[in-house]
Amino acid sequence: MSLSTYMIANLLVPILLVIAVVLFEYAMYIVVKKDKRKLSCREALRLQITILKSAIVDGSRIFLLVMAMTLPLIVLSLSTEYSILLVINLTLGRAWSPFPASTEIVISYLFLSTNLMAIHYFFGKYGAIYKLLVAFYKREDIKQRLQKHREALEDILMGLAYGTVIYAVVVLTFLASLISSYTFPSKITMGIVIMLLLGYVLFNSKYENAIGLVERIWRE
Repeated sequence: MSLSTYMIANLLVPILLVIAVVLFEYAMYIVVKKDKRKLSCREALRLQITILKSAIVDGSRIFLLVMAMTLPLIVLSLSTEYSILLVINLTLGRAWSPFPASTEIVISYLFLSTNLMAIHYFFGKYGAIYKLLVAFYKREDIKQRLQKHREALEDILMGLAYGTVIYAVVVLTFLASLISSYTFPSKITMGIVIMLLLGYVLFNSKYENAIGLVERIWRE
């Protein structure tokens, strides 16, 4: 297991657990805020059970948005890292399997090409979603588009916030791995992955695709 894989695996699970807890508490806060009565312990318990049932749909939509932003990010970045390492090791004459060298070459470059195409498709199409939250506060057209979902707006912004934070964590994790790595191939690999993640997001202006993805999740 590479250093970046280990760090991401140990960071992702706690973050997702925190997200699940916060989503429940957020739903609890919204309902209590609407209900001005002072609740007894028994009423609070019943309310929590009721919220747990009624908030499944809203909570699942937020979680689905977070997963749509997180899973491709994690899988593609780690898979691309591994595929680049295979090609570099092959270039340095290091065999990584018992297969003949010609077979290793074909497998390595096919694996790398597949990952790069997947990154180009997903991040090229939806990369702007990782900065959609910032664009919401800066661009009036995006604000007006998302404000059409009045009741779900807070949920959408929360999901975007979590996804954006996880994106930043992943990029910083690769940066930390780059700094702490002692091997030249690893440094090259981390650098390429960081450039891909930053390039496809920072220079992506396809906000329409990002908004479309959000609206598909919140479609009635």
